[in-house]
Amino acid sequence: MTIAPIIGRIQQTAVTGTADFVLANARSLGLSPTFVTLTGIPKAVAAVGLGIGLAGAGTIGLLAAIGLVVFFACALTLHVYRRAFGKIAAPLVFGLRALGALAYFA
Repeated sequence: MTIAPIIGRIQQTAVTGTADFVLANARSLGLSPTFVTLTGIPKAVAAVGLGIGLAGAGTIGLLAAIGLVVFFACALTLHVYRRAFGKIAAPLVFGLRALGALAYFA
């Protein structure tokens, strides 16, 4: 395996803001590309909040973890509602990681 395809994906994501496979998954769930971009904002804020929580502000980390758990619970609900069980692995794994963060800060 070469690194060229990986670099190509990173460049494409940097230019368009969203990778093609993410947009394709969103289209299969009936979501617009704008919605996909907007969902990145709370995830980025939560990532910063988790970092701040790890740096010592545990309450901020706890709130960020709660936000991520809610976000991924909604994502899982949408996948089940749309019967997209073949694409449910990513929100399931990330949701479990969010639950781990919640357990850490609780």
